[in-house]
Amino acid sequence: MEPQTATAPFAVNTDVASNSSYVERAENGTAPWSIVSDVGASAPWQIVQPEPTLPNHVWFGPNANETSDQSLISPPMVISGADAFYFTFTHRYAFEQPVYDGAVVEASFNGGASWIDLGDYAMGSGYNGTLVGTGTNPLAGRDAYVNTSAGFPDYLSEGYDLSGFGL
Repeated sequence: MEPQTATAPFAVNTDVASNSSYVERAENGTAPWSIVSDVGASAPWQIVQPEPTLPNHVWFGPNANETSDQSLISPPMVISGADAFYFTFTHRYAFEQPVYDGAVVEASFNGGASWIDLGDYAMGSGYNGTLVGTGTNPLAGRDAYVNTSAGFPDYLSEGYDLSGFGL
């Protein structure tokens, strides 16, 4: 089976060589990540330092105060169908309530022409609700990370296992 290139809109630990991993810590600026927003520069993803006394930085997607579709897209990764592939991240969230705002994890296996929701591949608790099905939200009616994460403002660990995904 030929390896395929996948682009995913989330922070990941990615293989850069067979049987090894890579950890992204958001400490070196936005490159090589891509930010896509349909509301212009007023509310794109940004790197922030949430705790002034700690040296680490994180990605932050601010509220656009209007209907929006914003993506944080990882650099392309080469994934072999013969090898195990999973990624992990830590996150916390506090979205508008009731469930008008939320987030999903998706992957593209065709350069971004289409996206596949990865909710069924979560290794942890995964999505915690469903977005309101009416209105103009581009994710309306979908399962997603919604409301406020358990234990907020503490971070939660999450992972997605794409081994055997059929690449």
